Amino acid sequence: LAPSTSTLVKVFTYGIRESYQYFYKHPTYQGNFTQAKNRMYTVINFRKRFARSEFTVNNGFSFSYANYSSGPLDVNLWQRDFFGAVNYQHFGGRAEFKGGLTYDTRFARYQGQFPAYAYAFGETYPTDSASSAQRYQVPEAYAYGKYFLAPRVTIGGGLRKNVVVGDTRDYLSYQLNVSYRPSKYVTINLSGGRYNKYQLPQDEQALPIHIQADQYSLDASMKKGDTEYSLSVFAKQSQYLLTRSTVAGLEAFARYRISPRLRGQLSLTSLNANLTGGPSPYNIRYFVRGNLEYRPGDTWTVTAVFLFREGSYSVPVLSADYDSTLGVYSPTYGAPTRLPAYRTLDLSVSKIFPVGESSAIGFLSLSNVFDFRNVRGYSYNFDYTQAA
Repeated sequence: LAPSTSTLVKVFTYGIRESYQYFYKHPTYQGNFTQAKNRMYTVINFRKRFARSEFTVNNGFSFSYANYSSGPLDVNLWQRDFFGAVNYQHFGGRAEFKGGLTYDTRFARYQGQFPAYAYAFGETYPTDSASSAQRYQVPEAYAYGKYFLAPRVTIGGGLRKNVVVGDTRDYLSYQLNVSYRPSKYVTINLSGGRYNKYQLPQDEQALPIHIQADQYSLDASMKKGDTEYSLSVFAKQSQYLLTRSTVAGLEAFARYRISPRLRGQLSLTSLNANLTGGPSPYNIRYFVRGNLEYRPGDTWTVTAVFLFREGSYSVPVLSADYDSTLGVYSPTYGAPTRLPAYRTLDLSVSKIFPVGESSAIGFLSLSNVFDFRNVRGYSYNFDYTQAA
């Protein structure tokens, strides 16, 4: 709806019902693990433009119900969320400014049953249960400014401060960024800041968690004709509950048109990540992904996608002791070790067919063409003497 060229109102509503399941194997249980979720959300936006400024109001409503179940595990989660924001932005010749107020309120009701012992998952073993109803409100005020210091240099900075309501923590988020363009083909960005957020209950997590993260990054990119390169180095440190997470790494990307009908791209990610007391699942020294796309004709496309990455961590079982009370074995775990490297190559062929004034696409795809054996984890038998 647009009453005038300077006013715009948008309303969007979306509902979804989804579910999926997979076969779950545990030394004391085998069966389907099912996840299901129903969600409905609505977004309403209002925008009013003036000569060199803009006023906006944004609102979002979300309602959802989720269930996670397998054997003795049965978790239900109801959520009701509302987000509202009033913003004002001014566009200047050498400077821009944006500020406003936001209000985020979230309600989550959690009810679940789960195994009392991780090594006794079957339906005949002891279970625990938990239920909670949590609501938190986060009113915040923010301001962000950008100044064009020189034709090729731009600096920006912002602050976001919350108002303490109930059990929420008092925090201040901030960021600073500098952009430099030594030529029309090259851009360099330097940024850093502290960010705060609350993570709602999910799966077996019954209470909201406050997360604080300090992040720093340096990005460089070049785009000229059929060639594009980018490189990013970054560091991040997060704290939540009694856990501290550190991540440092780099990402490199290249795209090149080899000929009018052949083009390719390649990316490399390397991460050094650790959690309190040991390595993080995201500690991956190499993650290589790329593709080649060939068009032998105007309606044909042949694509090869390849991925190579270092194996994730797995915690091996060193021994197992028999728990005569429950009638199951209790495993003793060792230090995390790497799984074998992950490799895959996929091929696809597609063709566009004219259908009257429209068109249709036919395609054929092959996954893991060379049948690489990729291991995502190990499952053990009842007494942990065999792993598969």
